[in-house]
This record gives sequence, C-alpha cells and structure tokens, in this order.
Amino acid sequence: MPERQEADRTSSGEIPAKPMYSVERARVPLVLKLFGLTALLIVAVVGIAVAITIQRANIVARDTVNKSIAGAARLFDDLERQRLARVAVPVQLVGNDPTFYAYIKENFAGASQPTTDLVSLNDQLEQRRTLFGSDVLVLLDDQGRVITRTDQPSVTAASGEDLYEQSPVVKKVIDEPQLADARGVI
Repeated sequence: MPERQEADRTSSGEIPAKPMYSVERARVPLVLKLFGLTALLIVAVVGIAVAITIQRANIVARDTVNKSIAGAARLFDDLERQRLARVAVPVQLVGNDPTFYAYIKENFAGASQPTTDLVSLNDQLEQRRTLFGSDVLVLLDDQGRVITRTDQPSVTAASGEDLYEQSPVVKKVIDEPQLADARGVI
C-alpha cells in the first residue's frame, strides 16, 4: 500500500522530496591547508636564506682567518729577522775586534798545545758575553771543534766537541771560508 500512496502523491502534483545525500566533512579544513602550505613556503625561504648567509659568513671568516694568519706569519718572519740581526751584531763585533782576534791568535796556537791559556780565553769570552747580554758564546777552531764555551768552560784542555758534524751552520762556515757569516740555530 505504501506504493500506492506514493503514486497518489505524484499524481496530486506534489514534488517528491529528494533524498538527502550525506556530505563528508574534510579531515583538514581548507583554511588549515592553506595556512600550512604558506608556513611551509616561509620556512623553506627562511631556511634557504639562513643557508646562504652561513655559507657566505664561512667564506668571509675563512678569508679573514687566512689573511690574519698570513699577516701573523709575515710579522713572525720580520721579528725573527730582527732577532737574528740583533744576535748577529755582537758576534760580528767579537769576530771583528782586532784586539780580541790578536789575543786569540797569539794565545791559541792549537788547543792541544800546553801553551793555550784556557782560563784567560774563558775570561775574555765571559766578558764579551756579559757585555753583549748573550746567553752563551762558543769559541771554535778552524775545524769546527769547540775550544771553550761560556756555559761549560774548559779549564785544562779544549772541549773537543765536534760541531762540524752536528751543526749545519758550523759546517757551512767551515766549508766556505770566504763566507762572511752564517745564520741558523745551533
């Protein structure tokens, strides 16, 4: 019978009601999707900007450090040259002092000979070491052997320590007699 009532209604001029469709609600509203996409875009742009800034800052920092190190190296080289020049002056003065040279030549006919007055040589070296403010002075023979030195003075016989084989500076001076001076570390 319900079918008949339905047919009667349509013939009576009533419009049949449409069945209601169920509308699903979106899990995430469109507003939140747009907000999330905009936030993601902003984070990406800021991230790229930070990465570029860090990269450029590293380049600038590396260049600055390299320039500072190069400047420090030049300064160190200059200071080292000045220090070596200050150390060389007293040595040149002692080596070119005619009275000291004559005293050594007269008193040193060979360290092995009994006529060598090592106590006087030690005294002369100690006076010059004090005068020049040096830490140590070493007197060598023409073969690079130590006659005496101010830190470990020889009293009865020449030290005989062979610096020719131990020190490239001494070897250079002995091998090249025309050489005015040589610089280095002993």
